[in-house]
Amino acid sequence: MNQSKLFCTLGMLLYSISLSAVASGYISYEQPKIAITNVNIIDGTGSKIKEAQTVVIEAGKIKTIMASASTTIAEDVTIIDGKGKTLIPGLIMMHEHMFYPTGKAHYTEMLHSFPKLYLAGGATTVRTAGTTSPYGDLNVRDAIRHYWACYGCYCAVFKWSRAANSKTQSASGCRKC
Repeated sequence: MNQSKLFCTLGMLLYSISLSAVASGYISYEQPKIAITNVNIIDGTGSKIKEAQTVVIEAGKIKTIMASASTTIAEDVTIIDGKGKTLIPGLIMMHEHMFYPTGKAHYTEMLHSFPKLYLAGGATTVRTAGTTSPYGDLNVRDAIRHYWACYGCYCAVFKWSRAANSKTQSASGCRKC
């Protein structure tokens, strides 16, 4: 391995370690099996709210939804008590931006923080309606797709690189690739 590849590999490794530490501040549960018990569910179809349900999630995907009273949960599953809480489907935002107007016709790109804020607000799909950095927006999209393919959940959006606003860099350095 030549010296430049070695330094690049070491740099990416250190950067991945630091991103993992930052990401852990945003992700409360990373266990492979989670059950949210006693939660109310709005399924988005227009039907009535389903009360006191248990949602079992495995590897980032919903496996089952059933009444909490009739659910048996295995010992290796992390349990979250959802009493008094409501789950909804992910929101689809159709007119969003990844920049913020800072006055006097100046706009600041927010490619690192806005995706996190949209996700924290419940948006799992965002369509930008104008940009000052088209390659940056596309690289954010590609980074999210990359980590979805490798990790299997949107929570991995927090692990994407700050290099997303570069025209030449893409999401790489994934520990599973």
